[in-house]
Amino acid sequence: MFKALLQMNERQHLIALLKELEYREKYDRFRSYYFPAKGDDDLSNPHGTWSRHLYQKHLDFFAGGAKYKQRLYSASNRCGKTTTGAFEVVCHMLNEYPHWWQGYRFTKPINVWCVGQSSETVQKILQTTLLGEVGEFGTGMVPRNSLDFDTLPAATKMGVTVSGFKVKCASGGYSTCSFKSQEQGVLAFVGSAIDVAFCDEPLKLDIYNELITRLAVSNGLLIITSTPILGLDPMLLNFCDGEFRFGEINKFRAVYNCTFDDIPHLSQETKEQLLSSYPEYQRKCRAEGLPMLGQGAVFPFNADQITCNDFDVPENWLRICGVDVGWRATARVDLALNPNDKMLYVTDYYKMGELTAKEHYLNWQEREWIPIAIDPASKGRSQLDGEALMDLYKGFGLNMIAADNARESSIMALNEYMRSGKLKFFKAGARDLVTELLSCSRDSNGKIKDQSAQHGLDALRYGFVTRDEAIVKSNIRRAAYNQPVSRAW
Repeated sequence: MFKALLQMNERQHLIALLKELEYREKYDRFRSYYFPAKGDDDLSNPHGTWSRHLYQKHLDFFAGGAKYKQRLYSASNRCGKTTTGAFEVVCHMLNEYPHWWQGYRFTKPINVWCVGQSSETVQKILQTTLLGEVGEFGTGMVPRNSLDFDTLPAATKMGVTVSGFKVKCASGGYSTCSFKSQEQGVLAFVGSAIDVAFCDEPLKLDIYNELITRLAVSNGLLIITSTPILGLDPMLLNFCDGEFRFGEINKFRAVYNCTFDDIPHLSQETKEQLLSSYPEYQRKCRAEGLPMLGQGAVFPFNADQITCNDFDVPENWLRICGVDVGWRATARVDLALNPNDKMLYVTDYYKMGELTAKEHYLNWQEREWIPIAIDPASKGRSQLDGEALMDLYKGFGLNMIAADNARESSIMALNEYMRSGKLKFFKAGARDLVTELLSCSRDSNGKIKDQSAQHGLDALRYGFVTRDEAIVKSNIRRAAYNQPVSRAW
């Protein structure tokens, strides 16, 4: 009888363990499923677990929170970036961190905003990832026994988007999470201080600015997980200080990257199938987390393809520059031509606004010997001083040349030069120009969208199409600019 009781107790204990395991797998996935020391690591099991050491890029992103207040995870599709951001959010809300955690730690209840593109994506992606399906809340990232169901009155109503929820915090009290949609507009983001903002997918610049203001009061964390399908949009350029790159941007911000090659849970066949289904112009973005060039990209290149390290230009090289004038912005692009191999280099970029012609000239004095190709429209009257700008700049002693303004043909020629590798931009000297050029795209009517980026493009075009007028410094002719200048070809 004692043996029978013992066997019964063992069976009951085993049943209890199985029930506990079943509960954890369903309602406590945060502690039992994500980033284990040892997983199944089996591609044939879609519900299996994967060892965390196989996700070093995700772990690096977590660790970055200890140093940077703003982190952008620019990652490929299907790499688990949303899961990564959600996992960190839950750690912070619970004040509960795994033993391997090297990132930032909160020791108090916090206020979190989770931001999606639209109300639909908030419900289908963020709400489902964190809470689970409606009617099954507690099956998502947040453990069921940590949820305050009093704050989820719509937990059983299908198709309902909840506005937020609370969770029990290990340090006592409750952390709060509010769901936000970018389609609500910037006014929906005006309010009290927050401790964490988690933004899934590309973020609008005005909303980014408002989030930074909300976080500044509490010195909080901004977490952005995104596949940059909008390309070099204003928010991305602003986040990266004008030049998209991975790694540290400054002491406050950093950009992390994860590609198809950095994740183990997609088979090679699946990756190839995904890539083959994307248009070619999307593949770098979808597979590598690089900003999408866009179907209408004016210059469909990556910065690495068209840039080179800066160097001292030899004295025997030919020089010319292009200038696009205007009150809001005047741009100047300096070019150097190697007389031996005919390689053309953009060495420097200048753009300033709301300055007079004389003030621009004073900024150019050191290079006043270089011929300047200028927009022929500048021969017209300036609204500022009533003088023709061409004559005004000539009056300062500058060698002004009217450039051919055949817009589309010059853009096509520039594309051909870039593609052939015959035109390179200095990484430092022409950094801002490269950023502007790669952000230029066309609308459905073929018109270039970003007007502010066209000043640099036009200045480049004028110098490029007039490169036959380039001279070396020894060939300077200070008088009679209408006379031919000898070339060093």
